[in-house]
Amino acid sequence: MPEQEITLPKELSIRLYEEHDELSWVRCRLLSFLDCSYFDDVHRYRELYENPAVCVVATRGEHVVGFLDIEYEEVAGQVCSTEGERGGVMWHLGVLPEYRQMGVATKMFEFACERLRTAGVFRIQAWTQDDVPANSWYRAQGFEQFTAHLNVFARGLISKGQMSDLLPGIEDSWKYLPHIRSLNFEAPCEAREELERLSYRIHEVRGYELNLQPETSSNM
Repeated sequence: MPEQEITLPKELSIRLYEEHDELSWVRCRLLSFLDCSYFDDVHRYRELYENPAVCVVATRGEHVVGFLDIEYEEVAGQVCSTEGERGGVMWHLGVLPEYRQMGVATKMFEFACERLRTAGVFRIQAWTQDDVPANSWYRAQGFEQFTAHLNVFARGLISKGQMSDLLPGIEDSWKYLPHIRSLNFEAPCEAREELERLSYRIHEVRGYELNLQPETSSNM
């Protein structure tokens, strides 16, 4: 049975990002990340890419309410973390809370996929943390998980306690004051039990991949 067609509210539009969208884009990223595990992954500017990218926004009038960026390779190996045919990586995806559950993310993704196919790119990777809605959305689009690791946050004194256990001997080599304000590092998933007593925040980062099939016309 074919999937039900998503129809956005008429006041919303899907289009390519334009330079004048930057301030609204940054605001949208800040607000759309506040209620997920990426709440601190925000900046005062929008990042640029070294390779070609499909950058999509959902707008209401002049206001960005959703965004999706996929940087893609001209030569295999430039962007994706695993070997294979030319691919792209979805670096950013977000929708304002009041515009969720309307199919905005899916419509932006469909819009981006059309342009990736035109560019001859049929492989997409994406990275997300353990937020249930995000993982459910990726799986619903057909992405399959291929790897995972931990994103670990710790802070405190380096002379005793957690920091001393995480960084043995650091008190003899640290040049400045005996404090580390924060420490963020990656670790294998099997180290979670040990790291839970040494950190205040841990997320599982999951890598997903989707192979796009070229769209074909049918006479049926």
